[in-house]
Amino acid sequence: MKELICSTIERNVVLKCIRDHKRLDLRTIDETRSINIEFRAHPGYVSVTLGQTHVIAQASCRITKPKESRASEGHIRIHLDMSKIPLINLENWKHQEFVQELNGILEQNIRHSNCLDLESLCINSGELVWSIKIDLIVLNNCGNILDCANIATLCSLYHFRLPEVSVHGSEIRVYSSIERRARPLRILHFPINVLFAFFIDGHYTLIDPNSDEERLMDGFFSISMNQHKEICGIHMGGKLGLKKEQVELCKKLAFKKVLELTDRIRQVVTDYYKTIEPITHAQPSIIRIDNDEDEDDDSSSSSESEDPVLIKPEIPPSPIENNVSLLLMPDLDNLSLTDDVSTMIATNVDKLTSDLENEMHSYLTQNLSQPWPILKHYDQDHLYNIALPLGGIGTGTVSLGGRGELRDWEIGNKPAKKYSTVTIGNDAPFFSVFVNQPSTSSKITKALIGPVHPTEYLHYEGRACNNHGLPRFRQASFDAAYPFGVVNLSDSNMPIEVRIKGFNPFIPTDAESSGIPIAVLYYEVTNLTNEILDVSICGSMRNFVGQDGSKYFIAGNGDYVPTGAKNNTNVYREDFSGQLKGIYMNSTNIDPNDPAWGTIALTTLVDSPNAIVTYRLSSISNEWYHALLDFWDDFSTDGTLHDKGQLIDDNPMASLAVKKQIQPSGVELFPFFITWNFPNRMAWSPTIVGNYYSTLYKDAWDVCIQTLPHLADLEMNTLDFINLILASDYPGVLKEAALFNLTTLRSQTVFRIADGHLMAWEGVFDIFGSCLGSCTHVWNYEQAIAFLFGNLAKTMRDVEFNYATFDDGAMNFRVQLPLTKPQVRTGTAADGQMGCIMKMYRDWQLSGDDDFLKKNWQQIKKVLAFAWQPNSWDTDQDGVEEGAQPNTMDVTYYGPNPQCNFWYLGALRAAYVMASYIGDEDFANKCGYLFMHGSTWVDNNLFNGEYYEQKIIDPETGQFMSNDDANVPDYQLGKGCLVDQLVGQMMSHVCNLGYLASSTNIAMTCRSILKYNYLDTFNEHFNNMRSFVIGDESGLLMASWPRGRLQFPFPYFSEAMTGFEYTAACNMIYENQTQEGLKCIQSIRNRFDGLKRNPFSEPECGHHYGRSMTSWTTLLAWSGFHYSAVTRTMEFGDKTGVFFWSNGYSWGSCWIVKDKTKAHLTVVYGTVEIEFFGIKGKPMKKLLERVILSSTSDLKTLTIEFDD
Repeated sequence: MKELICSTIERNVVLKCIRDHKRLDLRTIDETRSINIEFRAHPGYVSVTLGQTHVIAQASCRITKPKESRASEGHIRIHLDMSKIPLINLENWKHQEFVQELNGILEQNIRHSNCLDLESLCINSGELVWSIKIDLIVLNNCGNILDCANIATLCSLYHFRLPEVSVHGSEIRVYSSIERRARPLRILHFPINVLFAFFIDGHYTLIDPNSDEERLMDGFFSISMNQHKEICGIHMGGKLGLKKEQVELCKKLAFKKVLELTDRIRQVVTDYYKTIEPITHAQPSIIRIDNDEDEDDDSSSSSESEDPVLIKPEIPPSPIENNVSLLLMPDLDNLSLTDDVSTMIATNVDKLTSDLENEMHSYLTQNLSQPWPILKHYDQDHLYNIALPLGGIGTGTVSLGGRGELRDWEIGNKPAKKYSTVTIGNDAPFFSVFVNQPSTSSKITKALIGPVHPTEYLHYEGRACNNHGLPRFRQASFDAAYPFGVVNLSDSNMPIEVRIKGFNPFIPTDAESSGIPIAVLYYEVTNLTNEILDVSICGSMRNFVGQDGSKYFIAGNGDYVPTGAKNNTNVYREDFSGQLKGIYMNSTNIDPNDPAWGTIALTTLVDSPNAIVTYRLSSISNEWYHALLDFWDDFSTDGTLHDKGQLIDDNPMASLAVKKQIQPSGVELFPFFITWNFPNRMAWSPTIVGNYYSTLYKDAWDVCIQTLPHLADLEMNTLDFINLILASDYPGVLKEAALFNLTTLRSQTVFRIADGHLMAWEGVFDIFGSCLGSCTHVWNYEQAIAFLFGNLAKTMRDVEFNYATFDDGAMNFRVQLPLTKPQVRTGTAADGQMGCIMKMYRDWQLSGDDDFLKKNWQQIKKVLAFAWQPNSWDTDQDGVEEGAQPNTMDVTYYGPNPQCNFWYLGALRAAYVMASYIGDEDFANKCGYLFMHGSTWVDNNLFNGEYYEQKIIDPETGQFMSNDDANVPDYQLGKGCLVDQLVGQMMSHVCNLGYLASSTNIAMTCRSILKYNYLDTFNEHFNNMRSFVIGDESGLLMASWPRGRLQFPFPYFSEAMTGFEYTAACNMIYENQTQEGLKCIQSIRNRFDGLKRNPFSEPECGHHYGRSMTSWTTLLAWSGFHYSAVTRTMEFGDKTGVFFWSNGYSWGSCWIVKDKTKAHLTVVYGTVEIEFFGIKGKPMKKLLERVILSSTSDLKTLTIEFDD
């Protein structure tokens, strides 16, 4: 094979220049050639030149089926074409080999670095996804095709716009950009490639070699890096071995270029869309659905056949030039690394890995300039019941509705579902927009809300929904990745589009920052025209202090009219040198001890002279609803407000407007903030117990003063958390279930009393709390609090063991308030009390707080020993609970049953470990004996070959009874297959305590629960109780009786409830029955589709039910994550990939490579200590010394190597 040949003269001239630190093209050795980037009208079509090297790129998209293993992810492919340039002195097969080599490097740098959020390409999980393809054509090669093609690919991705699509049954509609605005791809980061060439035995290093230099180089080093200094790919060639100093030099130079090019790419795309209107297509594109299951992630895209695409413009002819050369990449199999480099790569805490790795996963936080992450998209037909709560832990919330409405005003101290603060509905709190388009002399005013739903048309006064009489936007959709929610509004009659972005900071481990009483609302307005528009956004709401819905009168038409406001006052304020402007709402005429008394603020931040802020403190009398008319006439005139001063009105309507000019095709952000402070919480107490957040802020205005200066950091840290989860290799439905149920922590279900203790209802009804007392047998199930906010979890343990527990060890399963008042015995729960012991063990392990354990040890012993007392649960002390066992089914089981006994076995095992650690050998020995005996007995007597069942005992005689006995007590389980019979085993897995019974029996039980309890449809199912699953929906029944049902089983047997379903699914996943577990979880989330139910509230006995947060356990089960701060040990399961982890005090990510020879552990927030690290199936790795990883230190990442 003959390659391009350099003459001796050419060689001598080039090398002499290099020795003199010069280059023939007059560049310095560390200087790159000039880069020119040009876009065409078609989104994703870009032309890039690097010097005279010329590459064009075109992004295209098509709809296809996802891979079974990644049901919620789309695809990206890259295809490089060099057929437009001549094959000078090069045999054809070598040319193809070279193209495939380049294509492979681009694939690794782009596709395998996760720079594109593939889950954002999901249309319908498991069925339809977008497939993105980048076609690259090399028009001229004057050296370094790789870098030029890399830049072209990134520009194309960032420039491309993805059409909106909707799926209705078998009908798929792809909207034109006239119908619905196309959206940018979600680019997580920019993996920029930088190529270096080495000369004269490696003594000289050049960046960006041209064609002459490539022909003479002794070797090359290509590094792909992003703006976070994370390595996304490394490639080397030649016979040289590189030293550490050379690699570090290349890294340093490369990072400088990465920062420059990242900013350059962002800027040129932004500038393009500011000045040029993209081509629009009047009709939806025609596509076909293909199956991509035969694609191989590791295969080269260059051999793939062409597929139908939505948009693909003609590629212009190639300007073939005569003087063309090819970069000949040496075979990577001949790589040579010195020992220094090998050692450096193996231990580098910046995640530098050797070029022998076939892929590099990259999890990255998203820059604030990027769109918020999207986990789930809801089209216009699935918005009716969406209500995303905006508020902190224990602060109450107001919800952002799926159409942009503000609903469920629960910022006071009580639940208030559907409460709009008013009755007539036309002046419920709302935001509106005014637009003045000079060319048409048109002025348009609309409410920032999507269309009225058809079910809201009928009402005896024609007003079934709030703000029914206001003009609205015709099109709406909703995107979410909790706590982020985005409403997309558009209208063919409007020259603008609006995105309403709502969130509240949620930062694991930081309870204070996650407990701020604020609703952040960004109104992002896009000018769709070629002229300057005057746009004003206005928020309007009545001062409803004192009017939380608890007080009302019934009007003549039957309406419940809220009362309680009394001469409330609105005051306009400014702060931060006029940047903070807003209206402060209070009342001096309401009893300051009233639970409904407090303060509210509606504010905005203005940092530009372009913005004009106006306000109104009240409107005219509301006789015949004139108040709204008066406001509308004022605002719709020119988008400004004219204050009338404080008029006499108990609940005056305040309005705050911000007016700006928006440039052609420009975007402006209008930030608004609703803050509040209602300090007088009573909950189930007869006296005020207060709110912890109210001890941090004196009033609603103070919330703004303390929060807004730090809001950018709070938002970024929240994005870090969400993006880290979204970038992890958990199935999409697990991410959805885990994240969307965290809303329970912010709902009125959960609150913090003034001293900081976390308290909770079981859930909430529309206007009342449901089931008081931080019920132990309900709150045993969820794991989110412990693994996200460890210190909050410890306050719950304090309540259980030091307030709810009596001297004899009996623990009230519902605690009374205030805590300062002596508790009255109200009852124990066998499952609740034993579960609290396991939670104590879990929280001690996660925190490593020995003082916490020692302080509570005597109480722990008492609580466990209560089971051994006369007439208790295990009076004969044989490790089996036979006594009357009150439990979470709100009944008492008589006789041994799996639900209570697995909790008991878990408590015994946890107590054994804690006692051994404390040095209480006698108690440890007793617990160990009881566990061994009880575990054996349960397997031998309760397992029936398929699952565990109950052995009923006559409460009068103490003798076992047959299920057919006419005297069997009511409300038992008997031979039923219970959905959560293994809940104690799930908790044992979470605590890393191992199996509580035969692992074979446990696995069989999981299979039997799916076999007997799962229904594909509920159309034929009889249910005499509550219906949480209806019609063609699917799910897991609470119980089934394949061996014969009792006449009157426990009450909830015919229902299906999500918290119990998650428990069964988690156990399936722990048993490697992953598809079965995913099937159950997908069934749950399919029911919460936005139309039928709210995706952000899974009810049981009330909305936002505490047990629903068992969904967080799905992430623990999938990753196999365990952490013990006591032994400084972290472990993961047998799956490979990138996994988010958290232990309640820190969080980050762990990438386990495919062959399990390495794990890269990173801390993003907090501090974690590691001395032992394990992967299932590998021997535990003991580090040479204890390592402390901290987000505030230089050491954030640790690489652990395992033997093959």
